[in-house]
Amino acid sequence: MNDLLKNKVDGRPAPENPKARPGADVRLDDTVRLRKPHPCGSFDWRVVRLGADIGLRCLGCEHRVNLARADFERRFKTYLERAD
Repeated sequence: MNDLLKNKVDGRPAPENPKARPGADVRLDDTVRLRKPHPCGSFDWRVVRLGADIGLRCLGCEHRVNLARADFERRFKTYLERAD
């Protein structure tokens, strides 16, 4: 088993939690909720680009922003809808 997926304390597999590592599993067209609101008041975003930066489009006002992957992972709260 991959060492990254093991618990550092006792070596058991880490629990599968969709909030644990969002950057590893985020897909194009996922709808996500971030911790801080956009100035328009919306917390909800659609993923429009993947790479070193994550491209997001606000679902409230359609504004597009790029977030560094580390910033996205820190601000991520939950998935609202997963892309197929």
